[in-house]
Amino acid sequence: CECGEISEKEEHKGGTATTTEQAKCEVCDTPYGELAQPEDEEVKLLYHLKFEENVTDELGGNTVANGELSYVEGYNGKAVVFDNGYVALDFTPGTSSYSVAFWLKTTGISGDPAFFGNKNWDKGADLGFVFVMRNNLLYFNFADAGNRTDVSTGLPSTWKMEWTHYTIAVDREANV
Repeated sequence: CECGEISEKEEHKGGTATTTEQAKCEVCDTPYGELAQPEDEEVKLLYHLKFEENVTDELGGNTVANGELSYVEGYNGKAVVFDNGYVALDFTPGTSSYSVAFWLKTTGISGDPAFFGNKNWDKGADLGFVFVMRNNLLYFNFADAGNRTDVSTGLPSTWKMEWTHYTIAVDREANV
């Protein structure tokens, strides 16, 4: 290789670059080349729920309303009210990176209600994800292949009065 570690010189070859790591040469195991650019990766919207009097996904994905849900005017169009209910999504995180974004306004909480996800919150280690509120915190729980992760963030002081936008990003390459 060009690095001089191998007696017969040839160009580095093999390996796949990611957005965070260079490709590794299959001959000398040395990182080389450029990082992959984010635009090289496929990005697609999996779900888009407008909550226009239902939990229908605009892109055709499976969603199921569970418990008591009602609909009111929201930040941009309609919104769903989770009265002892939640929305189940037919989505398994797998090994790809993904993000989830939503607007949230609440008048208060008791217990630790789940408001959307794809698994039973009572079993946090089960495959899937769930968003939950508890003690003025927003929790995001997800698990894959037996690995459970819980992330929480404090709600802003206006969480009971104003709409707040939340985004969670899971970057599998960076392990966050």
